[in-house]
Amino acid sequence: MSDEERHFDVFYSATGECALLADSETGEKFVLRTLADTKPMSVKGLNVSAIIQDINDWVEAKGVTAAEAHHLLEAEWQFKEALYLVLMILDPTIDWNIRQQAAAEVEPVLEKDTQCAQMVRNTLWAHQLPEETGITLDDRFDERLYDNCEHLRELLRQFKLDQPKITRVRAAWDAIPADFFGDNKPELVRDKMLRSGMFLLFSNKNLPESLFDLEFANFLTALLMLYCMHISDHCTCRMV
Repeated sequence: MSDEERHFDVFYSATGECALLADSETGEKFVLRTLADTKPMSVKGLNVSAIIQDINDWVEAKGVTAAEAHHLLEAEWQFKEALYLVLMILDPTIDWNIRQQAAAEVEPVLEKDTQCAQMVRNTLWAHQLPEETGITLDDRFDERLYDNCEHLRELLRQFKLDQPKITRVRAAWDAIPADFFGDNKPELVRDKMLRSGMFLLFSNKNLPESLFDLEFANFLTALLMLYCMHISDHCTCRMV
C-alpha cells in the first residue's frame, strides 16, 4: 500500500500546530510536527512528549489519509485564529486600534472560507454575549470598527439579535444534572454538540417557548445528543 493510500486515526491540535497519526491497520505511529509538514514523520527517535506537552485542545478524526490529516490541521488552525480575532473584537478592554486591525484581518477569512466561518458561528452561538462588550452595531463607533467588514458586521449583528434564544438554549443546557450523561463527560458532549452546530441549530429554530422551561432541559438535551450522534460520529473534540 502506498503512503497516499494509508489511512490513519488522528489527533490534531491548532494550539500545538501538530498532529499525531496512528496507522489504522498496523498501529504504527507518526507525527506532523508543524503546519509546514506535509508528510508524516515516524515517531521513532523523537521525544513525542516534548511535542505534545501542555496541549489540551486535541481533535480526533478516524480513517483519514495523511493529506486529509494535514488539511484538517490547517483548517483547525485557521478556525482558531479567526475565532481569536472575533473574540478580540468583542473585548472592550483591548485597544480600539487593535480591535479595528483584528476586524480587517478576519473579514477576508469570513468572506472566503465558508467552513471556517461556519465553525466560528457554531462556537459563538453556544455562548452568551457579555453585556460589557459594548457592541451595538448601530452607532458611529461601530461604523468605524466594521468599515468594509460586511461579513463580520452581519455575523455579530445576527449574534446579538439571537441572544434571547442563545440564552434560553444555554440555560437549558446548564440546568442538566451531571449524572444525566452517565459515563460521558458533560464538557465533551457539549463540545461535540458545539462543533456539530447544535447550539446554533436550536437557537435558530422556532421551537415552542415551553420547551425552554428548565423542567424540559433533559428533553432538549436528549434531542441534541441524539441528533449530534447521527451527524457527527466522524469527529469528536475538546475545545478551549
